[in-house]
Amino acid sequence: LSSQIDVMHIQECGVYACRDYLGLEQVNSADSAFRKRVHRRVHLRNDASIGPSISAPIDDECRFKMSKWCYQVVDHCGFDRECVSIAMSYLDRFLATDAGEEAFLSRKTFQLVVMTSLYTAIKMMSKESMSPSFVTAVSGGSFTERDITNTEVIILSALEWRVQPPTALSFIRHFLYLVPQDDASLTVINFIFEIARLQVELAATNYSLITTKPSTIAVASILNTMDIMDEECLPGDLRHVLISILEKHGAVNIWGEEMWDLKNKLMTDIANNSSHQVQGIAARMISTTMKSKRANENLGMSPKSVDDEFHSVFENYVSSISGALQTEGGFTEYS
Repeated sequence: LSSQIDVMHIQECGVYACRDYLGLEQVNSADSAFRKRVHRRVHLRNDASIGPSISAPIDDECRFKMSKWCYQVVDHCGFDRECVSIAMSYLDRFLATDAGEEAFLSRKTFQLVVMTSLYTAIKMMSKESMSPSFVTAVSGGSFTERDITNTEVIILSALEWRVQPPTALSFIRHFLYLVPQDDASLTVINFIFEIARLQVELAATNYSLITTKPSTIAVASILNTMDIMDEECLPGDLRHVLISILEKHGAVNIWGEEMWDLKNKLMTDIANNSSHQVQGIAARMISTTMKSKRANENLGMSPKSVDDEFHSVFENYVSSISGALQTEGGFTEYS
């Protein structure tokens, strides 16, 4: 398992790394062609904001909407939700290439690329797959079967057939597999896995996290889950085992400010999300206490202020769950 995790770390930092193709942050890539491509895209987006006469290229909101659509499709069809994370990896890496330029400029082409990425991810990851005709149907007839199959070839060629990215969820699995069997009941491990999974699924919809390594997101999601589990739910010896595993295999400083910021971002995403389907989780979380030893010990916050802050987030989270929206059906067209 340790060697597998090491390979996954190499992959996520190498051929499967995602880059900021929208240029929302300062681009420091050594790839001069990529820098020029991003700078050109930034100018195009700025020009489009001047007036309606210029067609607007895609933005992070387009990606967010289509990633939500992907979750709706896999939920409706009963496919593994991890397929969406894999599809987003295809999408993000494709859009960072020259071949993705048309998808950046045309929102309709972008939709086609997202749908094809999901179609390909499901085909690669599931025993059953979607047919091109089904994708055509759920697009409302916007695209033909040939559109799907031709776009798939373009995407796979641009990605050089690298179609098995290490996902945040796969890192969570591997980290939890390292917990000795005697140290935790299956119920506790399943609880940690489910709450961590919820966080990484939401992270897959957030463009601002595409350059964050999947392993780092996995570590943050597990730490957040541990924070909401009191001593009765997560005994001290098991907590120590988990911390040791994350310190040894997470390839990140779990006590650093970057990790602290990421943990907060993941929890904020949960608290602010009202449409994610998380039935059954709220009831189990209500019985836990949301705390953060990291904030208490290293940020100079009093125990009361820590509890107040995280209980506020927790209350928003439970409220968002209880008021979750019904899954929207159909294909959403946006201009």
